[in-house]
Amino acid sequence: VNFESDEHWSSWKLPSLAGITLIDYLKKNNLKVKLINNMIGEQENLKNLLMSNPLVVVISTTFVLKMRDLSKMVDMVRLYNKDVPIIVGGKFIHNQKEIHGIKKAMESLKNIAAQYFIFSNQGEDSLAKLIKSLRTNSALDDIPNLGYFDKENNIIYNDIENSELNVNENITDFDNSLKDYLGDSVILRTSKGCPFKCAFCTYPMTAGKYTLIDLQNIKKQLRQLHNLGVKNIYFIDDTFNVPANRFENLLDMMIEE
Repeated sequence: VNFESDEHWSSWKLPSLAGITLIDYLKKNNLKVKLINNMIGEQENLKNLLMSNPLVVVISTTFVLKMRDLSKMVDMVRLYNKDVPIIVGGKFIHNQKEIHGIKKAMESLKNIAAQYFIFSNQGEDSLAKLIKSLRTNSALDDIPNLGYFDKENNIIYNDIENSELNVNENITDFDNSLKDYLGDSVILRTSKGCPFKCAFCTYPMTAGKYTLIDLQNIKKQLRQLHNLGVKNIYFIDDTFNVPANRFENLLDMMIEE
């Protein structure tokens, strides 16, 4: 059975919310972006994009759990393009800094064939600044949460800033520019983080401040997705039905729509 065929549903075919969010944010910063949602499943597309000599490649580590997995992803990029600068960010990289400190984290990343690492729970702003600086060959000193290797392979890292983007001011717009990356089913969230502090769970510490997305913004996104032909929404909130009154208001809004 070919489970990669369209006859079988696979969660790995869903467009990653991390990738969609980055595309939208970078697009709003006047940067041209192409998305590979699954490096294995879209290897031919990856090869073609890399052979077109892009300015940079960005790897998100939302689903990376081990250093060797990240190494394999970078090696796949290097298979088709040995010279393109590679930027790595996301949850796995952020956690390396939280566990080991940025200097030791950079030392552990030295064997990864990438140059730039963004150590931030929300690194969209640093990423946009870095890409613009690389495009203009500008200095990197003022980019927060950035660690990188210079031409002599020396470790350099900038100041850490714990500022977070306002989720309601940076809401993803599902417009026609994202249509090619969306299918029948799309991942969405109505909040960020978790309001609880369970003793067995470290997520509240790594996810940042618990924040609710305004219902009007959610309504706007749902309307946009409907207009693009999306039929199924998978909500990935960590605590989707908390607080209860807000959850009821969300359901009432969807029923009214």
